[in-house]
Amino acid sequence: IIARTYTRVALHVVPLPLTDKQAEECGIRRYLYAVRCRDDEVRFFGETDQPSTWESVVSTLEVGSLALPTLDANINAITKVYQCLLSYYSQKFGDYDEEAEEEGAKRDAAASTIAKVRSISSVTESKQGLQRSGSALTLSSADSIEDTPSGGNAPASTEMQRLRDEFGVNLHKFQSVLLETSSALKGVFNLPMPDFELPTMQAVLDGLDRDLYEKFALLINSWDQVISDVLTKLDEPRPVTVGPLEEIDYWRYRGKILTSVNESLRTKEATHIIELWNAANPDLPKCDRVAKIRALMAEAKDNARFLLLVERHFKNVQFGHSFNVVADTIPAMLQSLRLIWTISRGYNKDERMGPLLQKIAWALYDRVIRVMDIATLFSRSVRGILRETRSAVRMLTIFETTYMHERQRVEATSQDNRWEFDRKLLFGKIHYVTRILKNILDMAQCAREFYRMFGPELKNITGDSKSLTEVLILVDNLFNSFTDTNMPCPFLTQNEKVWNRLLERFEDKVHMIDAKAKNFVNDYFAHIRGANNAFNLLEKFKSVKARAAISCLLLDKYRDVLRSLGKELQRVELKFKEMKTNPPIAHFLPPVSGAISWARLTLNVVKVGIVRFLRSQPDIFEEEEGKAVRQRYIKLAHALREYEAEMHGTWENDINMTLSSKLNQSILFKNPATIEFHKV
Repeated sequence: IIARTYTRVALHVVPLPLTDKQAEECGIRRYLYAVRCRDDEVRFFGETDQPSTWESVVSTLEVGSLALPTLDANINAITKVYQCLLSYYSQKFGDYDEEAEEEGAKRDAAASTIAKVRSISSVTESKQGLQRSGSALTLSSADSIEDTPSGGNAPASTEMQRLRDEFGVNLHKFQSVLLETSSALKGVFNLPMPDFELPTMQAVLDGLDRDLYEKFALLINSWDQVISDVLTKLDEPRPVTVGPLEEIDYWRYRGKILTSVNESLRTKEATHIIELWNAANPDLPKCDRVAKIRALMAEAKDNARFLLLVERHFKNVQFGHSFNVVADTIPAMLQSLRLIWTISRGYNKDERMGPLLQKIAWALYDRVIRVMDIATLFSRSVRGILRETRSAVRMLTIFETTYMHERQRVEATSQDNRWEFDRKLLFGKIHYVTRILKNILDMAQCAREFYRMFGPELKNITGDSKSLTEVLILVDNLFNSFTDTNMPCPFLTQNEKVWNRLLERFEDKVHMIDAKAKNFVNDYFAHIRGANNAFNLLEKFKSVKARAAISCLLLDKYRDVLRSLGKELQRVELKFKEMKTNPPIAHFLPPVSGAISWARLTLNVVKVGIVRFLRSQPDIFEEEEGKAVRQRYIKLAHALREYEAEMHGTWENDINMTLSSKLNQSILFKNPATIEFHKV
């Protein structure tokens, strides 16, 4: 089942034979086993016992057969399947703590503890010759996984994490036992011993006969061949698609093998044979394999000790439970690698440090492919998509920026010691994956803008719930093309064309929704009468977080309102010119006061609209059309102020002249008319 599910993981190399004949044809020996499956007391009977008695005994046993190298298969299954499930998929299907994710760098201390108990996933890569494909496996799930805050479920999440860590520790111990057992069964390095009687030193000095010398030469040549085969196998090119922990495992394994070779050469028998051979060939260079093996062994142990500085960081990179844990590990890890580059004699070479950095880059690339399953990702909420994708982009970006920073520090220390490696090999796939992640970010942000725009605020403004519901259904279906579980992984370069086609479909849907949104806004504004009413509606739309296209449309609506204000200013100006000689005056006001009141009322009417517009959209008045409206308003305001001053000045002059003439008149005067009082 595992081999069928994880098609990219080589758990074994031969199919399971179903019959004894097939097993014989494949050259595989089948072994029977019996395991007691019940706690009943088992007593074995003799040959004379009845068959029913044997049936009762067999019923307490589970009998089966083994036909494969089950030990290696179990090691591969634990290393390449179950440990990945504990690390990658605990992140892939885990709950999210929104506050912790938004803080980014503020991770809890449990991250390093989790990483310490994760086992090493690449131990058997170099030993068993099982290489993983460059395209990592992904498990697809069409189930909708919503992001839920973990604040209310903190005890449950803590208990789940504790159980996962405890299981990881036990699995690590079990894997260590399997590895030790496999190594013990395969045996250690042994040199072939001579099948002839060794001569004494005196006999060698006196001279060996031809047959004995040829046997001696064949023995030494076989030793050279065995040691050369071991060294050649250790020096075979290693893949970079295995993660950085494989580098530590390789040097430990290399040191272990070279130590075994060195111990074989240091035995009393091997030392005696080498001395005899050197004495028999005084004219030839001495057989000094021991010195070379010791130098290689010392180099392997030295490199393994230096890499212990970054083992904890490597475990976080491969088995950290979130992108943020990995991102927080990268700066300290690269700083330690720079220190190793500076003081180590084995890792101050491009051919050593370059592949190690490539393995780190591949581990980051592999993590994104494993965790960011597109079908599962787009089944989440928009907030979950944004949070997870931003964390992945942050992790990849920090790796490149930190590398460039540490490179500058290395070059600042020594001009001759440059930390320059092939950037295409280091960042080629990372750049491609980052571009895909940014596409996902843009799509999620687009959906988020639609949901915010067509939210309850717009419904409260327009009151048209039916049209909004139709548009929201289209928004809900934006990601339908990305939830197909059979969709090729977009993070692989060979699937770039498929991804581009999906992006084009998404853009078409977005354009269609934008068009519907524009029509919705235009239709609603078509029923609005008056610049002030339109402006009030636009001010309400400011509370709606609209997309860029709709924001541009609303800005055009503001320009339309500004044009209406300009036309209204023109009408007010014409009306003022027509009626300023005979303005409409309230019946309870004097003529001059009524005219001034009419002028001020006219100015206040246009001033309210202009001032509101200036406070809301000051940038529009910097445009040519806005400047023209502002100049017209200023001109009208000056005209109305001058009209007020003129009316007041005329009234003041008339009052002064009338008052002066009246004050010059006598208070008492003789009336020329005679009144006959007796007739009154």
